[in-house]
Amino acid sequence: MSAIDRFQNELEQLSSLLRPLEQETLEEWSPEWMNRQSLLTRDIQVRRDLAIAEGRFELEFTLLGQRVQGETVDVSFLGKFLEELQATVTAVSDFVLFGLREGKSGTYPGNVVNASSMMMVARPGSFTVALEGPRRGAQGSFDLPDPSVSIPAFDDAIGRILDVIDVAENEVTGESLPLAVSELGGHRPLLHMIELAKLLASNSTSAVAIERSPFKSEPRQSLLSASGARRLQTLLSRTQQSSEIMELDGMLTGVRWKSGIFDFEPSDQSEPITGKIASELRDAIRPVFDRPARVTIEKTITETAVREESTVTYKMIDVEHLEVEPPSLS
Repeated sequence: MSAIDRFQNELEQLSSLLRPLEQETLEEWSPEWMNRQSLLTRDIQVRRDLAIAEGRFELEFTLLGQRVQGETVDVSFLGKFLEELQATVTAVSDFVLFGLREGKSGTYPGNVVNASSMMMVARPGSFTVALEGPRRGAQGSFDLPDPSVSIPAFDDAIGRILDVIDVAENEVTGESLPLAVSELGGHRPLLHMIELAKLLASNSTSAVAIERSPFKSEPRQSLLSASGARRLQTLLSRTQQSSEIMELDGMLTGVRWKSGIFDFEPSDQSEPITGKIASELRDAIRPVFDRPARVTIEKTITETAVREESTVTYKMIDVEHLEVEPPSLS
């Protein structure tokens, strides 16, 4: 018997045990309620293993809980889930490509929409939302000898969203949350992430995400349970972000080409700055490396209720060569 057959058989057994319990209103924390929670937890684990074993779609979300009955799901809930998921991916992709773009609202540029759009595809069996990302190739990398290293904005955005989900689900204290949230990119994606978590929490529904990006070495799985979603909603609602734009002259002294991280030494002798480079700058940054430059950097401060210290991150959103006049010989 193959692994897929084994997982499918166990799911059938779990379904036969869960079906009678779905029709009952169980008192929270009663033995019957605890038994149903245990069965649901195992059901999540088996579906996750089955999805990995089948390995057909690059992104899947398996929904389990109050709004899911057998192989059906509430249409209104599903529509809202997909809407908030797409909005979050688009907002984070916009940040990956261009930085915060604070002060700009309304519709996204066409290239952001094209880089982040998802299509729903058929997935037989248990209710799983199977999604495909936009048509895309590997972005030109900062690393010239290996142009396949830098992943597209869509895959980068999905990874950042799953990072936040993993912190909410696996870290009780949420100490890693400020850094993970700062990688989402400002107020807009933060609001969509809150709405996504609120939707799952208020509907007592869990989501299991399976990512099989063609630009990443192995599949990734993340679980956001209903309780984790409630915790995430609370943590994000108490998160504050502020940003400022800095224009500085100095020297671009270091670039980690594979990861897109820069080191910049301001000419005013202030502290060196290290941060991420907007992916759209990958071509513009090469001619000014290790030369006098004028850079535009977004400084973002993230504060959460779980940490007293603020997390500060920097992102370079523009760079140009700075012409320096030679010293006078007189």
